[in-house]
Amino acid sequence: MEETPTAVDDSGRAPAHFTADRLVVRPLTERTWGPLPFVTRRGSDAVVAITVANTGEEGGLFTAALVLDGEVMGWRDVFIPAGEQKQIRFRVANVTMGTHWVSLAGFTATFTASQRVNWGLVAVAGFAALGLACIAAERLRRTHG
Repeated sequence: MEETPTAVDDSGRAPAHFTADRLVVRPLTERTWGPLPFVTRRGSDAVVAITVANTGEEGGLFTAALVLDGEVMGWRDVFIPAGEQKQIRFRVANVTMGTHWVSLAGFTATFTASQRVNWGLVAVAGFAALGLACIAAERLRRTHG
């Protein structure tokens, strides 16, 4: 994306001129129960970032608006000095499962939010709990039997 600069100002220097590139969408992964991840969620939270450079001779204010699935989720005004670049980041949270479309500074991308249940681990935990319950019941039977 490139914003066309206006004419040179009274100082004889070109005003701020912004170019943006490198849109990055990084879906975050959340595992419940730490070392034993029964459920893994990927993409229900995500970081969306873009790098914006000011190639003009004056510093200027760049306004970035994050659009998620056609709805503006937030915006930021970022001052970028002449000849510098900044990364502008947004975090989206608690999106529904499925594919989502994001737009930032004229660039678009998609990401998918999904959830996976580790049924093998759930089964092992269930059998372990059942086994412990059987052992406890047998001990009770012997003690009171």
